[in-house]
Amino acid sequence: MANFKKGIALALVATTAFTFAPVANLGTPVVAMAADKIADTDLTNVTLVSGEKKTIKIADLTKLEKSFDGATATATIADKNIATFTDKTDADPASTDPAPAINGDANVVSNLEKDDTVEITAGNEGSTTVKFEITNTNNEVVASQVININVSKKIEKVTLDKTELKATKKDKDTYENASNASSDVVTATIGNINNGAQDTAHHYYLEVKSSNEKVATVALTAPANGLYAWSTSAYAANTFTVTYKGVGTATVVANVYRTNAADDSHKTLIATSTASVEVKDATDTLTVEYDGNRDGKADKTEALAKIGETDAAPAAGITTDPISNVVLSKTVTASTTLYLDTVENKTAKISASDSLGRQVSYSTTSNYFTVDNSGNVTVANQADRTSDVQTGFITVSVAQSGTGAQTISALTIRIPVTVYNKNTTALTVKDENGNLIAKTVGASNTTATTTESDLPTLYLSTKDKKTVALNIESASGSAYVSGNVYTGLGTNQISDVVSYNNGTLTANKTGKAVVAIKARNNADTYGDAIVYFNVEVVSKNANNQITVADKISLSKAANTATIDAKTTYATTLKYELVKAVGSDEAATSSDVTVDAATGKITYTSANTGSVVVRITGKETSEALAPAPAYVTVSYDSTKATNTLAVANASITVKVGETATIGATASEGSVITYTVADPTIATVGADGTVTAVKAGATFVTVDAAETDTILGAKTIVPVVVTEDAKPVTVAKPAKVKSVTGKAVKGGKVKFTAKKVANAAGYQFVYTVGKKTVKKTTTKTTLTVKIGKGKKATVKVRAYNYKNGTAKQYGAFSAKKSVKASK
Repeated sequence: MANFKKGIALALVATTAFTFAPVANLGTPVVAMAADKIADTDLTNVTLVSGEKKTIKIADLTKLEKSFDGATATATIADKNIATFTDKTDADPASTDPAPAINGDANVVSNLEKDDTVEITAGNEGSTTVKFEITNTNNEVVASQVININVSKKIEKVTLDKTELKATKKDKDTYENASNASSDVVTATIGNINNGAQDTAHHYYLEVKSSNEKVATVALTAPANGLYAWSTSAYAANTFTVTYKGVGTATVVANVYRTNAADDSHKTLIATSTASVEVKDATDTLTVEYDGNRDGKADKTEALAKIGETDAAPAAGITTDPISNVVLSKTVTASTTLYLDTVENKTAKISASDSLGRQVSYSTTSNYFTVDNSGNVTVANQADRTSDVQTGFITVSVAQSGTGAQTISALTIRIPVTVYNKNTTALTVKDENGNLIAKTVGASNTTATTTESDLPTLYLSTKDKKTVALNIESASGSAYVSGNVYTGLGTNQISDVVSYNNGTLTANKTGKAVVAIKARNNADTYGDAIVYFNVEVVSKNANNQITVADKISLSKAANTATIDAKTTYATTLKYELVKAVGSDEAATSSDVTVDAATGKITYTSANTGSVVVRITGKETSEALAPAPAYVTVSYDSTKATNTLAVANASITVKVGETATIGATASEGSVITYTVADPTIATVGADGTVTAVKAGATFVTVDAAETDTILGAKTIVPVVVTEDAKPVTVAKPAKVKSVTGKAVKGGKVKFTAKKVANAAGYQFVYTVGKKTVKKTTTKTTLTVKIGKGKKATVKVRAYNYKNGTAKQYGAFSAKKSVKASK
């Protein structure tokens, strides 16, 4: 290496020993400090298996450069049968220094420099050393580093007792292998580690992974963490479980790693094996979804077929082959009726899918509605009807496929349909604040639940909420609405806890009751509608409400906010994300977090969207818990507009003068200025424009983009004009004479002859070897030179050529003056 000042050192991925040899001609012995070690580790032994490779990197010994100027570095393997150098890299190929070179026996690498690497490959079993040496220009070793290399027999490939794992889907969420089990236990046998010799220097890990966890997952069984210390028999009974999760294929990989026992570092893969996983679908599911009672929720029905399924005693709706008992078809009837009418709900959508991809068909025999091949249902012409209500069925089907043991039966789902020739007498009841209490469900014209405990509850109080004016909505109109208060659901016994009068409930005493609101049909509606809800009168305050803004917007610039929620009566509030307004189903978000106790919301991503926060309060000794409130939080990743502005939108300036642009921008946005033609004007970092010569140019003002603010630019035109030429003044004349006299205190006074057109005078006097220049606007100058000392003086006048440039006349003759003693 031509110049060791590039900083030669050896940093080894492996472990090394380090020594310095004293060198006579260096004058002062080199002392090695920890920071100057050739290796990055204190370990001295490396264990490899046959064929394993180890990369060693040359690092920096900058503190030793001066001592080793002109030195060279080499690496030597003592026994080339145990290990050899198989590759090297030159960290600085552009350098004029020689590149690293491997000798013919592959056991010596020369010309090593900083950041070069060498690759060692383990050969036969045994032990050897790799010595790194630095020699000076006298060929004396000044530093060395030794790695002990131990090579053991290569471990045989880890063996799995099961390499082809198969399962089938038996039911909707059931997967089984040939033994009707949902998982398989696989035994991994690891080869003879370290030739059976004790190896306390290392740990061994068995790691198993699945390439597709939607098909199969894997988990170590013995040992659970996959870690082994050395023993003669620890590697024969390693097991892991493969659990089947879905249809498809996957690969299970079993890897064995070796690490240093001290700290589990230097993880090295030493053995691997794989097993294939295939899960076939032995079932077929026909699924239909539709909003039957128009409550906004999808009603789902499924029919299931199994490959080669047999049934010796088929139930109704199932047909089989009379000889083989193979199931040929299955028919199920949906439990939810699809309600239609000729006024508001003339259409509906049925969505159907088959898990095996078989073609789905739709059909009906009814004259009152139709269905197309996409599942779109339409009510037929009202004039064709003979009564107020018609019923029928829509069938959704897939045909039989396969034969014999591979038969997959035909599947049919029958959907009952009811069509009203009028609008249904729907009924909705809300409280005086517009909060929903109860409503009829779709076309059923009654409350969905028939269990009292499942009914919604309206609270009244003998204190602050004695009455509630109900908001009742019905297609038949208010004249057809009536109400009663009963002691319970399903009874006709009138309760005295609450009274009902023309839509208003009044609390009479504490207790519980059930309210029934009924809307009778009129000429334009069909059927009576009725809803039920619980009412409870309490002795504590019931009019506890949460007051809060229902919308909050966040952005990259304003990414946090705290929900300002208040309650009528003091209570502890809880804030949580939910699926939607009105829902109590918890939700999660990767974009927004909410503090459950404080209501602080934080926008954490770069996405755009919205979430809903539900606010709930606790009941206290003073008041009931308030009804939940909901806040919709919108967040937008769009950055805020930069507020870049300039005080001077254009600039006109004279040659030699300056002007300021006066730019401001959003906080955090750095402003820079660039002038188009710097020969006309220049611009400083603070936006100061300096005129150079007459002409026109412009300055681009650039406000940099930040994480939250957009960048912005604006152009400021600059016009530079010539200033009026100044009047040129002639130089002042020569000072004709200067006089001097001594004054008290070792001083002398000089007086120059006045010169016309002079702005001032420059006095140049010498005392001994010291010369002093003094400028004044007067013709006299008094200076202290010391008693008995002599000063020699000369004077010249000055003025200004063009108002700014000073110019001088000729000096007077010299005059000497001696100070009094």
